[in-house]
Amino acid sequence: MKPIKPGIARSVILALMMGIISTVITLVIGLTITDPWLLKPPQVINDTLPQLITPQGSAKVVLVNYQPAGIYYDGPNTTAIAGYYCIYDAKVASAGWLTNCMNEINVTAYNDLVRNCDYEPNPRAYSPPGYTVQLNALLSTNYWVQNTWGQAILGAVQVGDEVWNIDAKLLSYNLGPIGTRCGWLIITIHNGKTYFGYSGNGINITWYASYPVGNAVIVPSTFTNIVIAGPGNLAAVNFTTTHIILALWYWNGTDWQPAPIKPGGFTGESVVHAWIYVVGNEAVMTWPSPANNASSIPRPGFKPW
Repeated sequence: MKPIKPGIARSVILALMMGIISTVITLVIGLTITDPWLLKPPQVINDTLPQLITPQGSAKVVLVNYQPAGIYYDGPNTTAIAGYYCIYDAKVASAGWLTNCMNEINVTAYNDLVRNCDYEPNPRAYSPPGYTVQLNALLSTNYWVQNTWGQAILGAVQVGDEVWNIDAKLLSYNLGPIGTRCGWLIITIHNGKTYFGYSGNGINITWYASYPVGNAVIVPSTFTNIVIAGPGNLAAVNFTTTHIILALWYWNGTDWQPAPIKPGGFTGESVVHAWIYVVGNEAVMTWPSPANNASSIPRPGFKPW
């Protein structure tokens, strides 16, 4: 059975309304999966949880309701981003759909568009593990790309990529390696293609897919983010308890740097409720209580190409 995939139809329509995406692109059709640049050996998985630390600097705590839970990129244009995630705890009560949504501006939450909805649990929305970790990127050539952990196939949880155009048409979808509870999702642009990778140890990358996107860069946007969201197809996830670490890095041309970030981020799926504790380039998502500590996440040890 084909896995449930993260969808963005609602997000792209919203983007059109907000003027984030404004021009029509000429599609470049064709996925190159035999590119020798992708043929790198799989990494050895290191499933060690990072040590919790008391963060330095100011922190921000926000309550998420009926939105994706995470952080979005607010730095310069770049050719690569890397998103780290680590799942300490994630117990799912149910997955379902958001209904009767009404849009309003809520400056006390994300200072962005907030969806007030009713939640209806529905077994058809559930695909184990019942949620996704999504690294998403808006490209200057009006593609929207996703590198996602949470694709459940025959009991294994894999990563997968999706490439969308301005009309919310899915252009490419591929499954990647099996992921673990801690890992790195990577999106990079090289020689006119966007590449999708996964690392379990922060040193070696398994490149599993690519797609031609032209002379593109990754742009700062609420659509460029790392978030926790529902299992796919616009679904929401309702956590009983959760403690998940997210962090975002960008390539400055010579090295990885902590990404300038803000709480929030758009995708088609959402979380019914969660706390987000944001400090530096990191977000700690918890429920039912907010966090007061971060984790010692090392700088990526891999190169984007």
